[in-house]
Amino acid sequence: MATAVAPRELVSATRTVARPAVNPWVIALTVTIATFMELLDTSIANVSLPYIAGGLGRSFDEVTWILTTYLVANAVVLPMSAWLSRVLGRKNYYLICVALFTVTSFLCGIAPSLGIMLFARVLQGIGGGGLAPVEQAILVDTFPPAKRASTPWQLLPLRQLDQSSAAGSLTTTTGAGFFSSTSLLGWYLST
Repeated sequence: MATAVAPRELVSATRTVARPAVNPWVIALTVTIATFMELLDTSIANVSLPYIAGGLGRSFDEVTWILTTYLVANAVVLPMSAWLSRVLGRKNYYLICVALFTVTSFLCGIAPSLGIMLFARVLQGIGGGGLAPVEQAILVDTFPPAKRASTPWQLLPLRQLDQSSAAGSLTTTTGAGFFSSTSLLGWYLST
């Protein structure tokens, strides 16, 4: 009796399991850190406004535009994020948002006048507006449905936005107050 033997290529091709090139938890941690920074920045400037007003020699009413310009730019970009991530590619759009947010954060820190600060905050809001929604989409793409719903612990990646938001809120007041009042650089670190 003769037995049929399958070719090695066919056997190895059927046993191949697609494995991610990068650990999904590394991806989750990376995108969550950037979103945490954006959420932290959204409220940290609020605590530092009196110091910013003093540093720029402006009234408190004038420097509240620092918050308004950021939030308006953020709100305008937020609903466009899905379309922009489809047009530019999700990863490319996310990296552009992180780069724009980081560069404009630096520009806010070195702004010598209120006008430059407001311009940088608008650009910062544009960059920050895409971070949170794209982070959630990246997390959904990174973790397969079976892994997302198997145990309560596996649901963690989809709840990281809430956790980073809560952590940002808890650390904002303490961090901004500390850096604004005791740091050699003053409010520059808080924008």
